[in-house]
Amino acid sequence: MKYVILMGRGIEGTGNTKYAIELQEYLESCGDQVICYANADRK
Repeated sequence: MKYVILMGRGIEGTGNTKYAIELQEYLESCGDQVICYANADRK
């Protein structure tokens, strides 16, 4: 199966990035394909 992880607020320091990385590693260990995108906009 193919998954896309979309981090709409970019790379943050609140644990969201760590969770996204852990989710990506888990899905890949199950044999799935994962692409992760992070928005580059900062306000």
